[in-house]
Amino acid sequence: LTEADLLPYLDLPYDRTFQWNDPRSTYCSKLIANLLTLKPLPMSFDAIGWTGVPHLPKGAQGLSPDDVYQLLAQRNFKPLYFNCDGHVRKLRSPRSPKLNIVSLEKKFTSSYYMIRETHSNDPGEIYEASALLEKDGLLNILLKTKSNGGVNRSTHLRGSEQFDLILKHFGDRVKAIQGYWPSGGDNLLTFNELTLNGKLPPEEAASLTWTGQQASLHGFKKVLIRELVGTPGHYDEVTVEFHK
Repeated sequence: LTEADLLPYLDLPYDRTFQWNDPRSTYCSKLIANLLTLKPLPMSFDAIGWTGVPHLPKGAQGLSPDDVYQLLAQRNFKPLYFNCDGHVRKLRSPRSPKLNIVSLEKKFTSSYYMIRETHSNDPGEIYEASALLEKDGLLNILLKTKSNGGVNRSTHLRGSEQFDLILKHFGDRVKAIQGYWPSGGDNLLTFNELTLNGKLPPEEAASLTWTGQQASLHGFKKVLIRELVGTPGHYDEVTVEFHK
């Protein structure tokens, strides 16, 4: 961000009614959203800190602090500081146990990309970044960079980095990216949160998942829902494609 980006918002009054489309005022999460080009959603106020706060515009078009946090987390932003009684404190994430690599397998062909990692002190887990490019240009990607319980993480594999490398490996032969989201995965959890009670249509919800955001960064912004198993907010499986 530059000073020029901030100038239009200087001296704007604080909007206590949280009106998204009023250019004459702003509020904290709206300011962040405008600067980072985040799209508005039906606002949610589900965090425990909102309990008992009156007149919250739940469901109104805009972005609450809760919504901004979720959207930035999907873009791999990490919380660094917490302000408590005027003192800024750095948040520390619990450290995962150091994993000892047993094997690091790699295979790259014109239609296949694979890196697979296993560890001696985590023998039941296989961490993997793999992709298969079909003849029609449909790219299927599998990324597993953390353990099923979420405690351990891969030593070498980082999701966004591998997504970039996979797209570079296949180049302009990729015509579409397919996502298959089974129960328990992060993409499906986000998708269910965003479709619960009709909050967002499936296509828009898919675009705001981690895979949807990564695909969009590479120009694959058109969403096609191929299969939905379950009901809004409670889907068990989702198959989706992202096209240019």
